Amino acid sequence: MDVRAYVWVDSWQFQCCGEVFRTGDDVRWDVLATPEGIGGVDDRLSADRARRIHFQEEHHGGRTDGVLTGTVAGIQVLTVGRVLRERTRETVPNSGRLRQVDRADPWEREQPDRTFDGWIVELTSAAYTAGEPDPT
Repeated sequence: MDVRAYVWVDSWQFQCCGEVFRTGDDVRWDVLATPEGIGGVDDRLSADRARRIHFQEEHHGGRTDGVLTGTVAGIQVLTVGRVLRERTRETVPNSGRLRQVDRADPWEREQPDRTFDGWIVELTSAAYTAGEPDPT
């Protein structure tokens, strides 16, 4: 039986110091387990979509619950609409758009009214180990 997992990867996590990953790559990520779905994604897409994402990648020393390994089977870029309000660009609710890509580019090109927020990554052969993050 092939175990699948869906992982939210914030754009800023990889823009700082992440390594590019591609469809077919084997990954080992420190993650926060989110059985109720990822907060913040539901206001961009839908609550149903967010409930299917059970892990959030973290590699900047934030809270993690364990390590997730697997093979990248799919990568979807999430962009959202933004509007300028009092010198701040605010997210337009439910404006998220997904686009399938083969490579996670941390510097995904943006448009004037849309911004790149991150990726929803589908892993196959997924295995989750609760506990301390990987020290390497």
